[in-house]
Amino acid sequence: MSMASDHPDGYVSDTAHRVIGEHVTGPCLQCQHRRCRLLEWAVKTVVTSLQPDQQVPLDQRHPLTLAARRVAEVHWPGGDGRCTPCRRADCEPGGLALTWLNAINDPWSPTLASAPSVVTLRQITGMD
Repeated sequence: MSMASDHPDGYVSDTAHRVIGEHVTGPCLQCQHRRCRLLEWAVKTVVTSLQPDQQVPLDQRHPLTLAARRVAEVHWPGGDGRCTPCRRADCEPGGLALTWLNAINDPWSPTLASAPSVVTLRQITGMD
């Protein structure tokens, strides 16, 4: 068995992937309702550590996508254009989650009654 890390950033990236994988099966002790700051950290760590030509391994792509959807749903802007938990228009966790979903062309959008349209969200986040 090799002690070398499977990820370019070593232990931190390994931990982030483990956190994401664990959230596929259920909430952790840090989860509060649907929001989990630990999961937000893990998605941020994985998404920001990717190099332009780097691919997420196939066995980790689906868990990352599910985690990104959950983070994006929690941080989806309300009717005023601001993230509900952060109260900011430029919410970092939501923006990073949407960056991943956009990068893989994921067609997901939340099923929230007061959610703005995808077009409006792209304008709000500057992803146009």
